Amino acid sequence: MENNFLNLNNFIAPEWVLKLLEKGKTANNIPHLLLYDPPGTGKTTFAKLLTKEKECLMLNASDERGISTIRNKVKVFAQFNKQKFIVLDECENLTKDSQTCLRRILEDYNSTTFIFITNYFSKIIDPIKSRTLKIRFKSNLSDIVNNLERENGVTGDELNKILIETEGDIRKTKYIMHGLSVVKMNKNVKLESSKIIEYFTGAFIYDKNKTYVENVEENQFNSVPAVNCIKYLVKRNESYENAIILGELERMALNGVPEEIIYERIKNITNISLD
Repeated sequence: MENNFLNLNNFIAPEWVLKLLEKGKTANNIPHLLLYDPPGTGKTTFAKLLTKEKECLMLNASDERGISTIRNKVKVFAQFNKQKFIVLDECENLTKDSQTCLRRILEDYNSTTFIFITNYFSKIIDPIKSRTLKIRFKSNLSDIVNNLERENGVTGDELNKILIETEGDIRKTKYIMHGLSVVKMNKNVKLESSKIIEYFTGAFIYDKNKTYVENVEENQFNSVPAVNCIKYLVKRNESYENAIILGELERMALNGVPEEIIYERIKNITNISLD
C-alpha cells in the first residue's frame, strides 16, 4: 500500500537534493545512482520519491545479501524489457560476489536503472562506483534543523536536547520534533518537554524523588534499553571502579546478553549517582 505521506512537500533535504529529485522525476534517462553517507540523511526517502508510481523492485541488502538473491530476484526482474528501477538499500552488506554479479547485470540490461544506497562508501567495489552517478547525502544540518524548528514550534533548548540525543541523525531528529509538537498540543499532558524527548529517544528517565534502584526498575519496566541506562550512568559518574563495571555491562548488552540480567547487575552497583 502506497504511503500517502511520502511526497516532495514532506521531504526535508538540502535545496540541491530537492532540485535533483524534481529533475529526476521527469527525466527519461536516469543513470545508475550510488547514494551514500551517514544514516538519516534522506537517501532512502529520495529513492522512494524518485521511483514512486514507477515499476520498481526495492530490496534491503542487510536481509537479502547473498548471490542467490541477486540471481533469483534482481536478475530476473532486470530481464523484463521495460523501463524500471531496482533499489538496493544498505548495500554495504552485499558480499563481494554479489556486487560482482550486480556489475555484470548493470552492463547487460539497459532497461533497468539501479539505485544503490549505502552508509559506507568504501565497502562498494570500484566497478560499481565507476558505473554509477555518485551522490553524497551529507546534510546541511543547520538549514534542515531550522526548517524543522519553524514547522514544529520547538524552543531552542528543546532543539539542543533533541540534537544531543539523536547525535545529528536527521531522521530521528524529525521524528522526535514532530512527536514533541503533537504531545505539547495535548493540554492534558503535564510532562516537561525534556521528559517527553527522553520518552521518544528511549533515554533513561530520572526521577529525583526516587531511589537509585527505584529509578532503574522503573526504566526497566518502561522497556528503556539497558545500554541507554548504562550510557546515562557513565556520563554522570567519575568513579574508576564503576567505569570498569559499566564498560563490561555495556559490552555484554551489545553482545546480546538478556536485558533482565544486565538490569539486575546495574541495580547491584553501589556508590553510584544519578544526578
